Amino acid sequence: MNNIDKKLILDILLFILCLICVVTGVVLDFQILPKGTGERHIYRKIHTYSGYIMIVAIAIHIYWNRVWIGILQKKLLINKIGNQHEG
Repeated sequence: MNNIDKKLILDILLFILCLICVVTGVVLDFQILPKGTGERHIYRKIHTYSGYIMIVAIAIHIYWNRVWIGILQKKLLINKIGNQHEG
């Protein structure tokens, strides 16, 4: 499996985790499930742990893309310095 495949799988995982966090967050916030039910506790656990996994996946995503992030940072810094000298 090459790096592009790994990044694609990670991106899909991040998308799914984000959807899970959003859906469970909306269910919990708008109190769609009645209080006192076991389902509410399950949704809270799913919401919490999918968030934890998403944090780890984001850290991996940033690490795998660190070269691109560094190149973009340099380009932005060069453009900012160039614009300051022009104006």
